[in-house]
Amino acid sequence: MPKPTFFRLPREKHDRLLASAWAEFTSERFSDVSINRIIQRARIPRGSFYQYFSDKEDLFNHLVDTLRGACRDIVSAALDEAKGDLFSMALFTYDRAIREDGSVAAPLENGIRLLQLNRNMDAAQLLTGRMDVDGALGELFAHSDLSALRRTDEAFLRGAVQLLLSSVACAMSETLRDSTQRGAVRAQLAVKTEIIRRGCEKEAAPV
Repeated sequence: MPKPTFFRLPREKHDRLLASAWAEFTSERFSDVSINRIIQRARIPRGSFYQYFSDKEDLFNHLVDTLRGACRDIVSAALDEAKGDLFSMALFTYDRAIREDGSVAAPLENGIRLLQLNRNMDAAQLLTGRMDVDGALGELFAHSDLSALRRTDEAFLRGAVQLLLSSVACAMSETLRDSTQRGAVRAQLAVKTEIIRRGCEKEAAPV
């Protein structure tokens, strides 16, 4: 969590520091990230950095929190567009995040770069954090139509959403690697979404 002094920074200095941090974290693995390079880009003294953040992990967590907020806004808008259908939401999220030329809309591109550099990171965890029924997960389900699902307990719903969001994150990463494959990647995402849907929906009643 940033220290209170960070939130009192002038807007230009605040934005310059965050831009410098993103440039570093999206070009180096977390273990190789250098505070020295960040402060050199941001043109601030080393002592000033520690007035704003405890260490690079503290700064990283703040960057990820801003990324998660942007992701949740996109997912929420996609769910509205899908009229509450969790599974259609996945494709709408992809379409909102990926431009027609195959590039990923900022700041989501930063998240994809983080995943590509740090293979041990979990896509859904990075983009959504710890979801719980009292927070983001509960808000998502409050706007979802759950009537077709065979189970609606927290563990089941959490698992379904994590599978969906992981599939979207993987599709975005593949598109970033090769934008010419956008159509093929989207089609494969549709297949994965259908598989998840069929595993989550109630079985049809016998005729």
